[in-house]
Amino acid sequence: MQKVLDDSDWSAKAWMSKPDANLFDALVHIKSAQTEGRLDVLEWGAGRSTSYFTRALHALRGDNFCWHAIEYDRGYFEGEIRSSLDALPTSTVGLIEPGADLQAMFPRTTPVEFAVYDHGTLKPMLDEGVEDRKVDMDAYVAHPSQLGRTFDIILVDGRKRRRCLLEAASLLKEGGVAVLHDAQRTYYHCAFDHYRASSLLGEILWFGTQMDDSLFRDLRQDAETVARTIGLGIPLSPAVALPQ
Repeated sequence: MQKVLDDSDWSAKAWMSKPDANLFDALVHIKSAQTEGRLDVLEWGAGRSTSYFTRALHALRGDNFCWHAIEYDRGYFEGEIRSSLDALPTSTVGLIEPGADLQAMFPRTTPVEFAVYDHGTLKPMLDEGVEDRKVDMDAYVAHPSQLGRTFDIILVDGRKRRRCLLEAASLLKEGGVAVLHDAQRTYYHCAFDHYRASSLLGEILWFGTQMDDSLFRDLRQDAETVARTIGLGIPLSPAVALPQ
């Protein structure tokens, strides 16, 4: 596993390196092909990936999916995401306040859902962000468990990633996969033991699942093969225009 330190060559699909974004793209295609009913995706940390992959899924499946994105920074959502909602499949936006009835707020009637908290800009990984580590984000972490759902894919790419990864372990459907971005950070690794099978993949991704080892090996090999195909520019599905 390599460490990606230069953001300048990251993918237009997500805030990931191109190889890692292609691996996640491959997983989305594989799980979409395997799933006959609605595909359920959970994402901690909304942004570029939400925009690209919800449009990709809409090209693959129409409205037969639900992508639930949880964003902790309301200012970021209002400044960077809300203006682009018209370009996405039909969306529900919920501004989360204490005591909110999440199941009533998100009845799964649209293919895209944004749950937006108001914790502000947090930089706990920086020396000047020490106080940010003390912010109470219990509701943000526990949010998906209050929805009464399980998920085919869970992407952990927001704040409190170790805790979110622990939460995700009990939220996967049979055959579901959790994906951690920035998996080079060793303080997340204690959560890996809560998954039956897992592997570091690509540059700084990790895949984890509750399926048995042999099935997971097949999935991992398929994802790597499909990702190489994507990297060669060979189309797998109806084209989705990349953001400029």
